[in-house]
Amino acid sequence: MKLARWAAFFVVMVGLGAAGTAYGTGGSRGRPTEARALEDLADRLHDRERSLDRRESTLSGRAEDLAEVERRLDARLTELTALRAELDARLGQLSEQEEARRTDLVRMLEAGKPREMAPMLAAMDAALAEDLVDRMNPTKAGRLLAALPPDRAAALVEGDR
Repeated sequence: MKLARWAAFFVVMVGLGAAGTAYGTGGSRGRPTEARALEDLADRLHDRERSLDRRESTLSGRAEDLAEVERRLDARLTELTALRAELDARLGQLSEQEEARRTDLVRMLEAGKPREMAPMLAAMDAALAEDLVDRMNPTKAGRLLAALPPDRAAALVEGDR
């Protein structure tokens, strides 16, 4: 389609050159030079058009590639968002389970005899033992701390400060 326009342009321009010669403006020597110049111009324009067509197809390909990458990134983002929501839900469940577990441990420590519960509390992780003692009834916690070795009881009490 574009090539046909250039060919029509070329024919018109050559015709004008011939008409100019017919009216005595170009002379017989000027016509071949003008025709050659017009042919060169038409060739350069045609080359430029082909260059622009190649560039356009390259850019079109790049745009398609970018659209595909964007589509894949959107899909991946959706997938990661769903995974994050699932992880948050599971962490919430674990927190609830951990809270229930600690509540059960507090009940067990309060219900047991201090001399029997002291070795278990002494063997626990310091942060967990501290949390459990903080949750206990103060009177029962005092009895349990009295049954612990003095250094361990002091560490649990000083951990609050």
